[in-house]
Amino acid sequence: MEAGRDTESLYTSDTVNVIEAMGRNAGWIAAGTALARRDEEDAPHIILLPERPFTKEEFKDRVRYYLDRIKRCVVVVSEGVKSPDGRYLAEQGGKFGTDDFGHRQLGGAAEYIKSIIEQEVQVKSRFAIPSTIQRTGAHFASRTDSEEAYLVGQRAVQLALEGVNGKMVSLQRTENGPYRCQTGTVDLAMVANGEKYFPDEWISPEGYFVTDEFLRYARPLIQGEVKPRIQDGLPNYVRLKKHFITAN
Repeated sequence: MEAGRDTESLYTSDTVNVIEAMGRNAGWIAAGTALARRDEEDAPHIILLPERPFTKEEFKDRVRYYLDRIKRCVVVVSEGVKSPDGRYLAEQGGKFGTDDFGHRQLGGAAEYIKSIIEQEVQVKSRFAIPSTIQRTGAHFASRTDSEEAYLVGQRAVQLALEGVNGKMVSLQRTENGPYRCQTGTVDLAMVANGEKYFPDEWISPEGYFVTDEFLRYARPLIQGEVKPRIQDGLPNYVRLKKHFITAN
């Protein structure tokens, strides 16, 4: 939302802003940015998901549509977006190589998209990679997220004390109106190196945004506010000690 406002405030340059979201093969994080959009003028305007192959000509037409209509465009791209032949738009080699599961370390999708916009759409652009801030920005966590984090942590401790091993605590939605969920467990072996793809039916027909059904599903997760304790102008976070329990 704020990246969109920044782009909106610029009249002569940087009329396109590209933001790279985490997501190797599943576009949940990129799709979630759609919650920031209340009307056509709000960002994001285009969302590129790994579940749909990237087609350069169609993408350029989409960018031009927004430049003609509202004079700006904010693009969110998942790091794992691929070309129609299945290749990642950007793979990062060198000293980074692969992760513990043998996956190529990714990085640079936003810069690649930026180059297309500048070279072929002929519009100045900028890009941003929030990286780990996407999962560490607790200063703007929702109350729903905070309460569920405590719920999961509490259940994990209970299971550990009961001697349960090789399991991960999950959240299971039980109601939508009003939203309610409860904890469950899943075998860790089923989660590690596993993927849950963003559902195709939640991708808009043209492939560059999400459906209203997904927004209804996701919106309860950002409800409520958490006011962090502030010390000297900065959040004062708690640091927990790690106590390991020997499995039976």
